[in-house]
Amino acid sequence: VIFNARIEGICICLNKEYQQRRLLDVMLRGMTMKFERYRDKSLLLQGALETVKAWDPDMSKPTSERNRLLLAAKYASGASDGDEGRSEHCFSFQYRTFKSTKESYRGHSALCFPPWIEEKASSGDIDDALSINIAPLEFNYIRERSSELADYLNNGLPGAYLLCFAFFR
Repeated sequence: VIFNARIEGICICLNKEYQQRRLLDVMLRGMTMKFERYRDKSLLLQGALETVKAWDPDMSKPTSERNRLLLAAKYASGASDGDEGRSEHCFSFQYRTFKSTKESYRGHSALCFPPWIEEKASSGDIDDALSINIAPLEFNYIRERSSELADYLNNGLPGAYLLCFAFFR
């Protein structure tokens, strides 16, 4: 293993400083990244995100608790966002390069690729494979809030930086 990292959580807050209120909170939990290089010079890159949740923390507007949630992952097992026993990920990916010999593939069968990819990789018919899994997402659209977010991202601080870089390339 060349690189292995885990970040327990990151919270991103979008603030409207002039109005002294918070526009959006985004929580990303359980981020992992792993990079391996094998003796045969093949590579493995894996990453995952356990939970994503975005909500409107502004209590000055009369909004029900259900409508405060903007984005959250819904899991097939019926487990909710905060359940500790859940082993599924909101997002995960795996990228693997293969060498063209059967011997170089041997020993890597613990990776979870579909059988047809494992068959092609062991026969030397493919060079690399990418597997991406995304859990179903619940998105709550409220026009006023979505318009305010779009305005913030286009004309607010992030938009100002993007505009600045567009002119000075």
